[in-house]
Amino acid sequence: MKHYIDGLIVVEGKTDLAFLKSFLDAEIVITNGFDIFQEDFNYILRVSKTKKVIILSDSDDSGYLIRKRLNEKIPNAFNYNNISTSEKELFNSDKDKFLISDTKFNIKK
Repeated sequence: MKHYIDGLIVVEGKTDLAFLKSFLDAEIVITNGFDIFQEDFNYILRVSKTKKVIILSDSDDSGYLIRKRLNEKIPNAFNYNNISTSEKELFNSDKDKFLISDTKFNIKK
């Protein structure tokens, strides 16, 4: 069963997208590394006015630059790096909260 997240998730690449889509029902935008297309960037900005934006990026230079660029325009975005590589680690034991670091997002099953 996939878990629904009412927010926009921003990831760096197709592998990240495939991993998250395997267990999440969520809108996900790929940045293709730091080479984010202007139309995708504008879309993220528009969506951020009505939904939470969750930036999941690597802890490398590219991930830092993506977070920096988006945070300049979306100061209320949730930012995470060093993303877990297993679904189990992304959820708490109750499976009712999406868990990254110490922040929880309500989800629907």
